[in-house]
Amino acid sequence: MQLLDYVKVYTSAIPSKECDNLVAKFDDSLTESHYSTTYRFKQINLNHHPNIFGQDVMYFLNIFNKLVDDYRKTLDIKYFPKTYGLEEFRIKKYSADDYFKEHVDVCDGQTCKRFLSIFVYLNNGGGTKFLDKVVKSKKGTVVIFPPLWLFPHQGIVSGEKYFLSTYFHYVLPSL
Repeated sequence: MQLLDYVKVYTSAIPSKECDNLVAKFDDSLTESHYSTTYRFKQINLNHHPNIFGQDVMYFLNIFNKLVDDYRKTLDIKYFPKTYGLEEFRIKKYSADDYFKEHVDVCDGQTCKRFLSIFVYLNNGGGTKFLDKVVKSKKGTVVIFPPLWLFPHQGIVSGEKYFLSTYFHYVLPSL
């Protein structure tokens, strides 16, 4: 098995109307701008707006759990965590001059609990580059991959790009 085999792409995993619904809600909501030398985009945290996005979070939680179960079985992952949590769900929007340069999703004490990245392209255009593999942004496509240093990636922006993302987390057992 090759390293990039752990970057799994599930095309047409989310119905187009669900993607359009989230994009419309995002465009009608107050968003936060995020920028640094590495990235620039607008974002909304769905968990902070349960009256608007609560049903969407539950819908995607169900789908993500099924896809991650498939990911685990397809890759024959023997040591998958028995219990886990999820990070808050976020929608990001990149305009034509926005960017997210090469990075990894686990890089410090705050992010070290992440063991799996998952995102959904909510529209067509752009994509994500993992080493020498390019995943094109196709509405309804889900991408799952380890967020670690072995999987540097960068956003490809072409026009406007919307996507929903979260991370699966390790959780500590109750004492």
